[in-house]
Amino acid sequence: MKMGILLGIAALIGVVGGVGSTYFTNVNRGPEVFRPVRKVFRDVDPNRMGPRVEVDQATFDFGTMPRYGTMSHTFKITNVGTELLTLSLIRTTCKCTLSEVKEESVEPGKSTEITLEWTAKDIGDVTTFGQTAEFETNDTDIPMLELRVRGEITDGVRAVPDTIVVRDIPADEDHTTTYRVYSFGDEPLRVVNEEWVQKEFVDHFEMTWRRMTESEYSERIGANDGIVGTVVLKTGLPLGPIRQTIRLTLNQGDRHIVDIPIRGNIASDILVSGRSYEPQRSILNLGNVASRAGIEHSLFFFVKGPHRDSTKFEVTEIKPAEGLECTIGEAKPIAGGRTIQYKVTIRVPPGTPPGSYLGTKLSDLATIRISTTHPSTKEVPIYVRYAVKP
Repeated sequence: MKMGILLGIAALIGVVGGVGSTYFTNVNRGPEVFRPVRKVFRDVDPNRMGPRVEVDQATFDFGTMPRYGTMSHTFKITNVGTELLTLSLIRTTCKCTLSEVKEESVEPGKSTEITLEWTAKDIGDVTTFGQTAEFETNDTDIPMLELRVRGEITDGVRAVPDTIVVRDIPADEDHTTTYRVYSFGDEPLRVVNEEWVQKEFVDHFEMTWRRMTESEYSERIGANDGIVGTVVLKTGLPLGPIRQTIRLTLNQGDRHIVDIPIRGNIASDILVSGRSYEPQRSILNLGNVASRAGIEHSLFFFVKGPHRDSTKFEVTEIKPAEGLECTIGEAKPIAGGRTIQYKVTIRVPPGTPPGSYLGTKLSDLATIRISTTHPSTKEVPIYVRYAVKP
């Protein structure tokens, strides 16, 4: 007698909920994303006696699922053997609520159904999931039946990449990069507004976009529209880290906002080096400084290339104006004149009042701005992290 199995799974809880063969990733899903599990179906003697399991489709791809959306799939299990087939749930690979689990008996030539229901809860930036339900059977060739579901969670729109990373961009060359925004809604995607979040040096960034062709957005499972954005980083950006963000206001939902950070660094003929200095972020770490003693620290500027002899430096701004000093020494040819070296001395003089410029954001740190006469690198910023203690 045909009996049904209803396996309702009310919630998919976080990445930490995954165990066993669960696999999460935040990269584009492809044929290699889900790690293989042991082979369930093997070649068997078609005349073998006893119960035999046959599944119409052991793995089901939901495609795209909206976050907090619920979808279900019913697997059809058939007993193609000569004796009674039994099925019993062993486990699922996530923490979930089971509405009903029954041991099932399937007569020869009969079928039963197993329904898996998944609710895509808030799981951070994870976009792709794969889950498994395991059943024990009395089929000696398939003692463990694995049913799998997989899919991709979307937020209506998704930017790819979600962060634009550019490293060691030459200061004297324009650099162009692209990004894509996919739409999974029914309404054609439209950009309502676009802006640069960080206004400093905004003239050195340029942004354009165009609508995707159908062949472009169809490469992303479930996408119905999309745009391709082009970003140009122009010459003249200061040496050091890039901290910029594209903010797009889209016509999805309640004017959906997508932020796409741009991170990287600008390289040039000017190299800054020294102990306790982070070149990728242009940060000098002085740590805790005793007010009565102060501190003096040295960095070195190295200038190469055709403009090495004509490049000059000048301190144009120091914040805080009191309690932090910077002086630039004379030019010194090294390496047979192929490089010009400058010694830069940074001081917190004795007697400086207590204060703190610690933190993780550049805006929390003290700042020294040094202008240059180099044609492509107009400024060298130095961010100083320190705290003056009594």
